[in-house]
Amino acid sequence: MARRQAVVEEAPIEILDEGDSQGQGIDFAIIVTTSILLIGALVFAMMALGDHYGRGPLAG
Repeated sequence: MARRQAVVEEAPIEILDEGDSQGQGIDFAIIVTTSILLIGALVFAMMALGDHYGRGPLAG
């Protein structure tokens, strides 16, 4: 029985240099801002609907 051998071509490894990576700070700022806005909207909705949907700490 004959053996078959596969030929594997190895691709060169490319190293990507992202420079100073200042984009990470912008991404973090967007995440923080979005989180604050969503939490604010949730608090506002809880205050506005507090009388209709039971009593809670924010029922106004």
